[in-house]
Amino acid sequence: MIAALMDQVVYGKETDCVYGQAAALWTNVPKIVLKRYIADQALSAEIDQHYRQKNMIRSIWYNKDLNVKRFISVTRYFFGHVSNYRRYYFDKEHASLNLQG
Repeated sequence: MIAALMDQVVYGKETDCVYGQAAALWTNVPKIVLKRYIADQALSAEIDQHYRQKNMIRSIWYNKDLNVKRFISVTRYFFGHVSNYRRYYFDKEHASLNLQG
């Protein structure tokens, strides 16, 4: 994607837009958060299938840019997701029913 942007901006090359046809999971949320907090069973099964097939993309875990400092930063980011979901997530339907009655 960056190469196409560079070709267009720097070199003035115009290319056609290409769309992917395959389905994939693009996430920056830890798997434990996805498994625990997604209530839709069909969506959860689809996510599990993508994980089993290793058909997922995590743009935050770019292996060529994973030095020690970045590894620690990304790991803290992931643990932050887990702790924030534990602390702040609640079932909104259930909570709104309690407030009404």
